[in-house]
Amino acid sequence: MDNDEIRIKIAELKGVEYEVIHFIEGDELCIKDDDNAYMPIPNWSVNIVDAWELVEEMRESGYVFDLRARREQNIVMEGENYNHDRWSCECHPFGTITTKAILETADTAPRAICLAWLEWKLTCSANNDSTP
Repeated sequence: MDNDEIRIKIAELKGVEYEVIHFIEGDELCIKDDDNAYMPIPNWSVNIVDAWELVEEMRESGYVFDLRARREQNIVMEGENYNHDRWSCECHPFGTITTKAILETADTAPRAICLAWLEWKLTCSANNDSTP
């Protein structure tokens, strides 16, 4: 999933009504503010400030949250070994360390948060859990 697909999926799951606005610089996903001016929807998968909104939503619903940076050793791509920095985002209901844990990894912290939030939201919806 690319960043725009993540933005659209999160916006839809949050119930945000957006429009694609065509600017000279390119298309942008926008919402209207109170003055009917177009504002870009948050770029949750790129901007850590926007992504942290998702963390707070999970925390407010009773989920414990852990974000870690780690270096994966000896990744082999196209015949070459290299070290690769990854971020992991883990969340689970308070008091349940091993059950219902969600763990997502990505190249950036905001993207890892978004993937965990999407999994959290979709899992809770599929289980008819009232948490989200």
